[in-house]
Amino acid sequence: MSTAETRAQSLLTEIDSLSRRYGDDPSTWPAGIRERSERLAVASERAVAELEALPMRESNAEYFARMRASGGLQFESGFGGAPGEGESSRSTDAWNGLDRAGSLRDLDTDAGLRARAQTAVEHGISANLNDATRERLTEMLDADKTSDASRFVLATGNPAYRSAFQTWLRDPATAPMNLTAQEQHAWREVTASRAAMGESGSSALLPLMLDPSIVLTNTGSAGGIRQYAKQVMTLSNQWRGVSSAGVTAQIKAEGVEATDASPTVGAIDISVYQGLASITLSWELLDDTIILSEIGRLIADAKVRQEDAFSATGTGSGEPYGFVTRLNATTASRVSPTTASTFTTASVADVFKVRDALPARHRNSGSTFWAANISAFSIIQQMSPAAQGSSFWADLGSGLPPRLLGLPVLEFTSMASTTTASSLVLGLVNGASYTMVDRLGVVIDTTNVLGSNGRSTGQREVVARWRVGADLDNADAGRILKL
Repeated sequence: MSTAETRAQSLLTEIDSLSRRYGDDPSTWPAGIRERSERLAVASERAVAELEALPMRESNAEYFARMRASGGLQFESGFGGAPGEGESSRSTDAWNGLDRAGSLRDLDTDAGLRARAQTAVEHGISANLNDATRERLTEMLDADKTSDASRFVLATGNPAYRSAFQTWLRDPATAPMNLTAQEQHAWREVTASRAAMGESGSSALLPLMLDPSIVLTNTGSAGGIRQYAKQVMTLSNQWRGVSSAGVTAQIKAEGVEATDASPTVGAIDISVYQGLASITLSWELLDDTIILSEIGRLIADAKVRQEDAFSATGTGSGEPYGFVTRLNATTASRVSPTTASTFTTASVADVFKVRDALPARHRNSGSTFWAANISAFSIIQQMSPAAQGSSFWADLGSGLPPRLLGLPVLEFTSMASTTTASSLVLGLVNGASYTMVDRLGVVIDTTNVLGSNGRSTGQREVVARWRVGADLDNADAGRILKL
């Protein structure tokens, strides 16, 4: 073995020993070890380059095959995982090597799969994601210790699965015979992910780039609460978080014992509930190449309109909790009108009462919004507070929501449209305390539509099922005007 070969093997052996000692995820290594690993990686790349430049009587392919067989040289997969067959360390193809590995589980280590999923989010499906969605996925993948979420992203985000799904949607019965080998492989991976979610039968999962729980849109929504709410993702039927009224800071004099300012911290469990939407499509539409994108848009529109209803007035029984429900259940969060059971154009003082009742830390959070039915906002727009002028209600245009006393306005059609006794007409809420939980995956079922005589109508019903939950974790984060 030449000096160059010996040096390359020595460097790679040392890198491998670091992985065995400190684990597969370099981000958890001590800083000094990470720096040494990076230096070793640079040196090993140079050593390999020297080897490739050496004049050899046997071909490069034969040479490296001999070296691999003897355990001399191995190339990393490019994603921090198990060695592969010559993948580039700078690969941006998250699915590189999948056809050889046979399955995602065999493709890489857990750390490698997480890196591949991150690459898919950054490059493979990035055109379908906004910054907020990309951040949500990244946070979920960073916390994915078992690689379940990573495998879900890689399986449903695979471009081959999107084309396989479109073939299946046209005719589930004949789809297996019409899929390419790559599409069949992608379909099997999604089937495995679906089984891990507890789904069985002949259903499928909506491709990741069309999944409204991933690719968020507020088109068609009057509320659009997601732009202010806290959003998290889960693979289970319940999400557990922490609720707290906040931490109190203090100024301490020298030599004086600090006071006990420990906050009261509690657990908050948010269950996810099933949402459902049904779309009937003709066979002719299913043959249209753009119908797949339209299905994603239609499902997203139905999902957002559903959220517009429950996010305000959801009861928590068979559906997520709405912020109005939670605020109404807490005496301190209810604001009484100046004139009992009355809200008219003369109720200017009541608008200020709601604003002033909300603690400053919530009022100035940057996620705080006014909530009401359009009928209540119409009354407010007709108010004429002399001292406020145009700053009381401002229409900014350019697609921006109107502002009331400097805070954005969101319309909720499910809130009270009448101004009678006990009506909950106007809310002011810190959206950061309203958590929305999306369980990954939209399940699609499809069946032929039959007419009254039991014969086909030439249509197919597409039923979409998803899971979503929500709750207000702190009733002090909002105020509601109750007539």
